[in-house]
Amino acid sequence: MDFRDYFDCSQSIHDYNYTHKAVQNLQRLTGTAEFQHADAKTICYHIINQTEIVIFHDYLKRYLYQRSALRKPFHLVSDDEYGEIITSSFVETQTPRSFNPNTVRRWSRVLSSWLNAKTVPRDTIFLLGFGLRMPPGDVSEFLVKVLKTEDFNFSDPRETILWYCYKNGFSYSKANALMTKFENETHESDYGEPFIHSVNEIKTEEQLFRYLHRNSQNDTFNRNIQDAYSAFDKLLEQTKNIISELYETSDYVNPDQNDTKTNHDRITLTAVEMVLNSGVPHRRNGNYVAERLSLLYPYIKNARLTRQHMHLIQRRRCTVKRNDIILLQFFNYSYEMQNAAPCERFKRFVDSTNDILKRCGMLELYPVNPFESFLLLCLLSDEPFDLYTDVMEYSYNQTSPA
Repeated sequence: MDFRDYFDCSQSIHDYNYTHKAVQNLQRLTGTAEFQHADAKTICYHIINQTEIVIFHDYLKRYLYQRSALRKPFHLVSDDEYGEIITSSFVETQTPRSFNPNTVRRWSRVLSSWLNAKTVPRDTIFLLGFGLRMPPGDVSEFLVKVLKTEDFNFSDPRETILWYCYKNGFSYSKANALMTKFENETHESDYGEPFIHSVNEIKTEEQLFRYLHRNSQNDTFNRNIQDAYSAFDKLLEQTKNIISELYETSDYVNPDQNDTKTNHDRITLTAVEMVLNSGVPHRRNGNYVAERLSLLYPYIKNARLTRQHMHLIQRRRCTVKRNDIILLQFFNYSYEMQNAAPCERFKRFVDSTNDILKRCGMLELYPVNPFESFLLLCLLSDEPFDLYTDVMEYSYNQTSPA
């Protein structure tokens, strides 16, 4: 099985291609005869020692090193030199130190935080896009490969305007003026025809506003959010059906002790949470132990799906995250295709999950992300969810992978 058939390893702003290395690591482990008998310790060791984590400050420095065509060896360039490059560019482009005009942080502290941060908020990438005069492709690289979030969200008027400005080399002040203009204009403004159906058709400011207003009128900006809600609801129903069958045919215990019915209509979010997190230990008070106590915490964060979060999604009080969809998909495929050949199960999972993610305006599966790499490894085992649970349990019971 060649993982390169499923993931695009061709795109990189630097010769150091993170996706290619992540795919190679997956190929190396799963290509061994011992993989089918790999235990939790083996998988844990792989995640910690082989899965590539793209650190923001490292990626930023590599980007500056390449853009500035520095001649000295990469490891000899100091943070002060990178700070000078950033400062000079921000002064030249007249970019503020923050999107928040009321910020009181000194510039030296802002620089220090960027040059030492493991990750940053999405808006920091957008700010650097203006300050470093990035083309939209480079901003996309930071969003997707470093933050592991979706690319420009063209369902969001603000991000569409930012993309347009990066594409045309406009300053932050120009972007701010365009956003103010859009917010102050009525959506009934007449920008005439023809309609602009894709951002790739946008060449002028008039075409930009034609696109924004048309999508506002058609409610396109909310479509991805609604598609994500629909996808989550459908996946959750499938999960409940599977859990109902597990209660009838396995050793799983329904946490709702007073409920003798086990059909999916009576499977509560508490039951879903208990099954999905069955590898996570509890405290004496019944709550799950903190994620930070896991050996894998530096690599896998915010991957739990809690009953509180699911409840808020059902009430449309919070949005659906990529991990929500990916984890439910993983659980469902682990059982629905438990008798299939691992390679066939893997292929079907990747294709189906990517279709859902794209429909929701989200980034496709990204093997550089340690959590997603972990799930992909499990899918190639004989019992994917059992292995997932064993690894999670092992990670809380160890202080070292050795």
